[in-house]
Amino acid sequence: MSNPPPQSPYGAPQGHGSGQPQGYGPPGQSGPQPGPSGPQPAPPYGPGGPQYGPPGGAPPYGQPVPPYGQPRPPKKKGGPVLAIVLVAVFLVLALIVGGIFFFIGGDDPSGEGGSASGGGGPGTGDAGEARIVETGGNEEDIALTSDGTVIAQGSGSGEVLLWNLDDDAVEDSLLGPDYSSILAVEFSEDQSLLAGGAHDGSVTVWDESGSEVASFDGHTDWVRGVDISPDGSMVISGSDTGDVKVWDVESESEVATLEGHTDWVRDVAFSPDGSMVASASDDNTVILWDVESESEEATLEGHTDWVQGVDFGADGTVVSGSDDGRVIVWDADLGEQLGVLDGHTDYVWDVEVSGDGQTAASASRDGSVRVWDLQNMEVSVVMEESGAEFGAVSLNEDGSRVVATDQDGEAYVLDL
Repeated sequence: MSNPPPQSPYGAPQGHGSGQPQGYGPPGQSGPQPGPSGPQPAPPYGPGGPQYGPPGGAPPYGQPVPPYGQPRPPKKKGGPVLAIVLVAVFLVLALIVGGIFFFIGGDDPSGEGGSASGGGGPGTGDAGEARIVETGGNEEDIALTSDGTVIAQGSGSGEVLLWNLDDDAVEDSLLGPDYSSILAVEFSEDQSLLAGGAHDGSVTVWDESGSEVASFDGHTDWVRGVDISPDGSMVISGSDTGDVKVWDVESESEVATLEGHTDWVRDVAFSPDGSMVASASDDNTVILWDVESESEEATLEGHTDWVQGVDFGADGTVVSGSDDGRVIVWDADLGEQLGVLDGHTDYVWDVEVSGDGQTAASASRDGSVRVWDLQNMEVSVVMEESGAEFGAVSLNEDGSRVVATDQDGEAYVLDL
């Protein structure tokens, strides 16, 4: 994920019924009581939580006040009865006219919705109001488990903080090496591993019990992007030296160093089958790498400013976001642009694609998070917060939940 420059283990089981595997925490450690009952999702994080915010979303702001009807008519003779009739007619007319304005003219003229709420222009849907969670993490990066129940955020003290959305509480924290500031975090697809990259150049991998299973020290500068291969066997990381490293988790050894960028590497991602790696850099490019041959397959050029985020979509597509304010969708095989997703008015600091490859989300300094329908190449939801600068974003497997972090480290949770 992109990152502007700047003890326990995972915790006890959360929301598990009888027979479910342990969540993040050491054996024997008691955890909080399970969350509300519901369908059991994939382990290890417990049942899916309730949807946040009213189902209908936040009411539109800026709604014009219904008119009060026609000007008061001049006084006429006829006594009290006539006056009462005229008042009644006036009230009926006012209600009718006001109702018409409410149904056809009461929406926000901008169509963008209110602060921290879903909205947007043509083709967008109402996603409801975002819930703000103060996890205690920093603004550098955020990760969401594939079942959408746990958030991970780094911190300046070297910890990775885990927030359980079912219980609405901190689940636990993981301590990184030497109390280095954690700049990048990512869960594995099956939620069994969590990787973190730090400003001292180290990369750490924890398992679901909270134990450190691997640590890598090959980088000599800040690590701003990490990802875990689909089968959990490898980790990739990108650093400010411009190199991308591939690591073997089991042997805790370096597999390859991929060199080609001429500036900081902001983000890295594995392809859905694990055969390719994408890296985004301040040299304004995205490079696609073949993992097995350790060779550069293509350089995607089209952005005019730093590329802060990159991820793979479905059917061989790649999505990137840049400080030029654009989100570009690429054909990975041909190395060509398929389309540009416009809408942001400032730097795009992160992009991520849902596990099913159908939905992308982008976070921007313009105070908005935009959710994109990649099949139709259009925005589906816009979340805005006045004064916010969103630096990182993450989605669950099917794209039904989006989380983003602002410049204060607050996490915004939006259910679509």
